[in-house]
Amino acid sequence: MIPLRYSVRNLFRRKTRTVLTALGVSLGVFVGVGMLAVARSLRAAIARSGDPGNVLVHSRTTDQMELSSLDAGLLEGLRALPGVRAGPDGTPLASPEIYAGTIVSLPGLAAERLGVVRGVTAAAAPVHGRVRVGGGWPSLRGNRALVGALAATKLGVPPGSLAPGGRVRFEGTEWEVTGRFEAPGTTVESEIWVDLEDLRTAMKRQDLTHVVLAMADAAAARALVAEIPYRTDLKSVAARTEERYYAAYADSMRPLSVFAALLAALVAAGGGFAALNTMSANVAMRVREIGTLRALGFSTGAVVASLAAEALVLSLASAAAGSGLVAAFRGLPLQMSMGAFRLELDWELLGVGLGIGAAVGILGGVLPAWRGLARPIAEAVRAA
Repeated sequence: MIPLRYSVRNLFRRKTRTVLTALGVSLGVFVGVGMLAVARSLRAAIARSGDPGNVLVHSRTTDQMELSSLDAGLLEGLRALPGVRAGPDGTPLASPEIYAGTIVSLPGLAAERLGVVRGVTAAAAPVHGRVRVGGGWPSLRGNRALVGALAATKLGVPPGSLAPGGRVRFEGTEWEVTGRFEAPGTTVESEIWVDLEDLRTAMKRQDLTHVVLAMADAAAARALVAEIPYRTDLKSVAARTEERYYAAYADSMRPLSVFAALLAALVAAGGGFAALNTMSANVAMRVREIGTLRALGFSTGAVVASLAAEALVLSLASAAAGSGLVAAFRGLPLQMSMGAFRLELDWELLGVGLGIGAAVGILGGVLPAWRGLARPIAEAVRAA
């Protein structure tokens, strides 16, 4: 066998060609893995937004809570449903809410932005257990607002624009930013929360979009969801566990994941053809070297393995660089239509990047090598 160091040393003999090939493969892997990471991060953030122990009740006429219209008079009946968990004061934990997309403007910024607003009461604090508010849950009455950690990303404004003490305007009303909340790993972080009654006044509506019930456990949540369709007093409502609601929303993003996978495959194919072209030119320039190796007694398989190893080392190193560049953007906040999320990257996606690199290296190394060995040894050694 030809030593591996011979293949590695050859990479440095043709620096320009090596650098150009490495850049092409790195860029391809960066785009492919980046697209897969965006699609996976989006679906994961949406899916994690739901609590399996909560039941989301909305109107029967729609599957989307922002389009739902629920009679506020149903709230007391919903609180009395079996399995609803009681809070510290003994009151059943039910969070009546309005969830809506709305146009938001900020002082000093001429452009208006699409934001996501949620009207809540104090009951939202124990019901939405993933939400953490620095300094405790404040009173929001009087047009006060809590902004999520990713609300600025959703609005496309600098984070400082939503600092406590600042002001935002939506639904014809000005709201004072009094605090910030976090719900790590979810799209809830991109919302602006205000008092329910203040929002109903601003929006001139008396209904709710939905009610979130905190159940004793996930089993109780599933049991209530199964029971509600048979209750004659709740014919106008539909219910799902929060987990199922957001899982269905995440599944609606599946076409994006398929598109990302197709793009990654196309990038791998493009990188493979680019490497194939580069290595073909490389082999054509090394006919005499290949002929000499064969004349020295190295078998056809050994020569092919050496050339393939050369391409594979270059492609894997380039793929690692491309995947590493994606990893450098881990945690980057990204915008979506109804929220924002952070870019995530796991070892599985890094493995995909290296797999793309391996495929490019094999395709770009083995095929040109076999073609380069087609000449007889004597003719190859005499080649100019």
